[in-house]
Amino acid sequence: MSRVPITDEIREELHRLQEASGKGSMKILRGHKDIPSKLNSGTVATWLIGQVKSARKDHLDYVLEKWRQVGRTISITDDMRQMFQLEFTRTGMTPSRFMRVFQDQPKEFSIKVLEALSNGKRLNVEERHWNFIMTSLKSLPTISSEDKKPYLGKAQRSSHSSRPSPRYIEESEVEEIKAHMVRTGLLATDLIKRFAASKPPELSVLRIRNMLHKSQKRRINPNYILWVLEKYRSLPDKSLK
Repeated sequence: MSRVPITDEIREELHRLQEASGKGSMKILRGHKDIPSKLNSGTVATWLIGQVKSARKDHLDYVLEKWRQVGRTISITDDMRQMFQLEFTRTGMTPSRFMRVFQDQPKEFSIKVLEALSNGKRLNVEERHWNFIMTSLKSLPTISSEDKKPYLGKAQRSSHSSRPSPRYIEESEVEEIKAHMVRTGLLATDLIKRFAASKPPELSVLRIRNMLHKSQKRRINPNYILWVLEKYRSLPDKSLK
């Protein structure tokens, strides 16, 4: 394999891209199947600290490309968060509905970005992701006032009451749960076993199965639905296990 020198200019470029993206080498390499052999975050670390003077050309090209693809990361201000919440309320959007309506998404965009913005847990965001969210929301009409229900985010919704009013599970939620089952390779029994410590006391495998069958449609504690969705969303694809 041909090697190239790690000059001061290249090292500065690596540091600049890392800082601008807000992601370390471990994150930009994670999950990719096309990584050149013997390339890992430790390799990149030796470049950044000046421990080595040269690198495999395919390694360096790959890392530079991945960091450049990430784009610039920006800090989320209170004004930005308020703007996001106002647009979600104006349009009647929820994270899952947004993902269904706007499917032409930028790379590495996921429902977790929207959920973290909603509950205030995210401190920064990729600029391209933020622009995509706001441009998409502003393209939507304002819903009528009688239909308008502000989206509070998972954490806020679940904290309003220990016993919220039962409701029917939405079709979109059923579809999402089934998609997660295929994506992760885990069925209801597996989910319950894996997260037994945090499972709501009355939530059972049978209850989860009943959620997914129209013939068993009945009102259910929304906290059960949120727990199932949250746990599935936290799991990696079965191909990455």
